[in-house]
Amino acid sequence: GWKNHKGVELFAYGGNGPLFGTAVAEALGVERVHLFALGTVFSAFGSAISDVLHVYECAISGGAANVRDAGLELLAQARRDLAGEGFDAAAARYEWTLENAARKQVSGRGTSAAALDKLAARLPDASLLKLDARFALGEVALPEYPETPAPHAAEHRASPLAAAPGLPVYQHESLAGHAVSGPCVVDGGTFTWLIEAGWTLAIDKHGDAVATRGNKA
Repeated sequence: GWKNHKGVELFAYGGNGPLFGTAVAEALGVERVHLFALGTVFSAFGSAISDVLHVYECAISGGAANVRDAGLELLAQARRDLAGEGFDAAAARYEWTLENAARKQVSGRGTSAAALDKLAARLPDASLLKLDARFALGEVALPEYPETPAPHAAEHRASPLAAAPGLPVYQHESLAGHAVSGPCVVDGGTFTWLIEAGWTLAIDKHGDAVATRGNKA
């Protein structure tokens, strides 16, 4: 079984993950849980900001001349595909990898015939040419929440997890820069975080948080 928990931290995301994050961590003996303001849309958000990457491969035989010809053909295809998707092919980054039958690899950059010849000279017995055409979409800045005064629960809800007056419910936007103790609920409108008793939740300026068990920092 899993016995060494040192350094292990749990990432809770999606629709249900943050509801059970601290409970699962407690059962596993994990002492830190990460929660995210954009956790409910991680897959969609990640796809929206990830670089566009096209990968092309071609079998090679006959030496450097064939590497050059095959490479220029792959490059033309990559540029055509990127332009067809509305991206500036001239702004893309093109990276080459040559591999032989023994799986030895050499790599390089450049879009000229000379660059391909130089690459081929480094591995004369190459049998596979690969091109990665990558268009960077740029960095996306995460939103920042203004720091608020000491947070107060917006309401209390009857729950077996808390004695009267009930389980405190905090509005997510009111917690930036603060820490609250469980048991409590954080309502983010499109997500809900449930923090069990014995855990402390610290929220940063981006609305992301770390729940820590007991007095562990």
